[in-house]
Amino acid sequence: MYRYGFVLIFLLLSTTVFAETNKAEIPLPLVNNVKKLSELLMDAHASVTIEPATIERIDLKPNQSTYLILFIVESYLGGNSWTQYLAAFDLVKGEDGKPDSYPLIDFIPIGGTGCRIVQKLNPNAATIRDNGEKVFRLDVLENTESDNPNHPTRTAQLDVFLKSGRFTHSNQLCYGPWH
Repeated sequence: MYRYGFVLIFLLLSTTVFAETNKAEIPLPLVNNVKKLSELLMDAHASVTIEPATIERIDLKPNQSTYLILFIVESYLGGNSWTQYLAAFDLVKGEDGKPDSYPLIDFIPIGGTGCRIVQKLNPNAATIRDNGEKVFRLDVLENTESDNPNHPTRTAQLDVFLKSGRFTHSNQLCYGPWH
């Protein structure tokens, strides 16, 4: 019996250390900007979830970095629904070459109750086209007719485009209460 307790304590400590290590890599000014954006999308009943696995720095061109961040607004208007947003922030360096600020480029709802969810960002699936359009291919889980609204099961891919500072995505067929 004591052996199982030791294993459980070890696993809990390992998970805590891993989560703190990932969160330490996220610049504090960027975290503050995400919090400000999420506050604009919330009401008094809602809460926001941001996990370390849903933040990625993507370098598509030399000296140009974009941060992609997934976050979820839950319980809007006190309900049992949620909306997942994708936001993009630029990394602006100061005169000394160090990160100075993280201005918001754009954000878009890309998932929600009864529709789909992006579980993890994949920075290797980002490309830039000749016209300057950035394309991000995201692995998603989509709801089927037999799925519980909060538990999608069908794997799919979603292409999200960022052109001239505006997001669009390829799958406009997924409409839910969050649209």
